[in-house]
Amino acid sequence: MKKEMLLCLSVMALFAAGCSAEDKGAEKAPLKELIAPKYESTAEQASKGEKKMIAKKGDKVKVQYEGSTTADGKVFDKSRPDNPLEFTLGAGQMIKGFDKAVEGMKLNEEKTASFSCEEGYGKRDEKMILKFKKEFFNGKLPAKGDELTLQDQSGYPHKAVVVDVSGEEASLDLNHFLAGKDLTFKIKLVSIE
Repeated sequence: MKKEMLLCLSVMALFAAGCSAEDKGAEKAPLKELIAPKYESTAEQASKGEKKMIAKKGDKVKVQYEGSTTADGKVFDKSRPDNPLEFTLGAGQMIKGFDKAVEGMKLNEEKTASFSCEEGYGKRDEKMILKFKKEFFNGKLPAKGDELTLQDQSGYPHKAVVVDVSGEEASLDLNHFLAGKDLTFKIKLVSIE
């Protein structure tokens, strides 16, 4: 009861102070500023660890997406509703065009972004078609059109497609399957940390 009474007296005192300032011709502070909490910008809220509203470099974000080739609209990948894609914006974890598309998006915003192969998986490089002898395949050559997974010296997997088989060797295309293709993504930003 004492706390309620003190609060009531404090509000009355502030109101009286506002009225007396007006009576004396002084500049009056709005009553809202005297008793209401200060309104903060999104940036001020973010600096205090409150929910972020706009994605910027360094933020950990989660997105729902669907990727397709721009030329024919063929969908090549999409996230599952219960498992959004998570990455750190601007950390080089994603292709350039995708990173650029997400940067500046608002929480729960949806957009469609299209970009050239240079901002995707790059142009096709004929130097990435390599010939391997039969021994590389443990003595049995693969068939043309077969898809293989090779590992580099670090153990990182690389997909390859057999583009030619002749004599005792096979030619493998190590270009990414989306190299040389312009891409379109439907994106929804679902989380910013």
